[in-house]
Amino acid sequence: MKVKKRSTFKLEDSISNRKCCPKCEEFKEWSGFGKNKSKSDGHESWCKTCVSIKKAEAYAKKKKELKKKTKDAPIYSSSIEGELSEDAILEFSEIFEEIYRGLHYEGKI
Repeated sequence: MKVKKRSTFKLEDSISNRKCCPKCEEFKEWSGFGKNKSKSDGHESWCKTCVSIKKAEAYAKKKKELKKKTKDAPIYSSSIEGELSEDAILEFSEIFEEIYRGLHYEGKI
């Protein structure tokens, strides 16, 4: 298990009314952070710039994985032409018709 080192910088600079982003470790104005009512200060932990970079990286990664999956996926034909002979189709339809009539006669359909 990795232990994350804690920085020694203050997260909030009360004198200049700024906040420090723990990702980029830069002090920015409060307007540089998204709002979040669940946080004690009412703003997100990461600045808007770091959040947008993280989202762009996640999007690129997901797009790359999806492209790889679709590239490796087998291509199936939507048509069954040529896979079944006419005799096999006729035999199947006769059997199906017998079953359907039997079920209809017994009142199950």
